[in-house]
Amino acid sequence: FSLKQINWTIVKEILKLVFIIFICAILSYFYNTLFINEVKISLVNFSYMVLYSFSIAIPLCGVYVLARFIYLNKLNQKNSDDISASIKSTKQIFYADYENYTININEQTLNEEDIIFIESAENYCTFFYEENGIIQKILLRTTLKSIENQIQSENILRCHRSYIVNFDKVKNAKGNAQGYKLSFENYGSFVPVSRKYLESV
Repeated sequence: FSLKQINWTIVKEILKLVFIIFICAILSYFYNTLFINEVKISLVNFSYMVLYSFSIAIPLCGVYVLARFIYLNKLNQKNSDDISASIKSTKQIFYADYENYTININEQTLNEEDIIFIESAENYCTFFYEENGIIQKILLRTTLKSIENQIQSENILRCHRSYIVNFDKVKNAKGNAQGYKLSFENYGSFVPVSRKYLESV
C-alpha cells in the first residue's frame, strides 16, 4: 500500500475534516450575507452558520471516517498476511563470528531457522533462539551491523536500529503509521518496527 495510506490516522483525518468544514462555513456565511440575504455582517450570525455547517457535516464525516478506517484496517491486515505468506523457510546454518569465535549451542552450531530475534546493546548482541520449544538466549560481543552483513536469508531482516527479526517466527504484527510491534509464540515482549525499516519489512 502507498505511503499516503500508511500515514493515515483517525486524528489527522478528523482535524482535516474540521478544517474543511470551517472553511466551508466561512465561505457559506459570506455568500449568504453578501449575495442572498444582504444583511449586516455580525459575529452572532457567523456563529450560527458555523454551528449549522457542523451539525450537517458531522454525521456524514463520521460515516466517512469509519468507512475509511475499516477499509485501511482490512488493507493492512491483507498486507500483513501477504508478507507472512511470502516468507520462505531456509535451512542455512547461521554463523556469527567475532575474533574467530562461533556461536555454539550444546556443541551444535545455531541454526538460522531457530533464531527468533537478535537484540543489540552497544557492542553486544543477544540472540534469542528456540531450543526444544523453549526460548533461550546467548550474548555475543559483536555489532548488529556485523551480524546483518552476514545474513543471507530473506526472512531475517533488520526492523529497528536495535533489532534483527526472523519473520518466520513472527506470530502477529500490530501498529499504525508510527510503526509496528511484532509478537512471537511463547514470548511475552514485543519487538518494534521503526518507520525507517517499515517499507523494507
